[in-house]
Amino acid sequence: MGSFIKNIKRLVIGFIALILIGIVAIAIYFSYVDANNSKAKTYLIERYGLDEKKLKPKKYIQYIYEDVTNCDQEWIKKCTDDENLQFQYIFDYDGTVIVVSEDKKASLTDDYDGEVINDNKDEDTDK
Repeated sequence: MGSFIKNIKRLVIGFIALILIGIVAIAIYFSYVDANNSKAKTYLIERYGLDEKKLKPKKYIQYIYEDVTNCDQEWIKKCTDDENLQFQYIFDYDGTVIVVSEDKKASLTDDYDGEVINDNKDEDTDK
């Protein structure tokens, strides 16, 4: 009976350790996603004047051109037929999904159709 209780205790401790390792792994993943999205996040904030607190990074995808590798063996990077695409950063902004793409020349483009900041504030016509 004593060894049965010891085994149950070990099982419970192992299960708790497994849960803690999972929580740490998830936290590391989200900090990794956030760190990799910082350049794209800055790009969106500067270009559109978005509220930084509402702009949440969701996903970071690294691409590799399909002619360079065997796509069936890739599990970290995704294959693409666009030889210039390197990264995609996916954000959530108040329920709107925004995808920012980065090419080999480090140029950023996005699919956001929100309003662009009016940089020419002196030209207000609503007087």
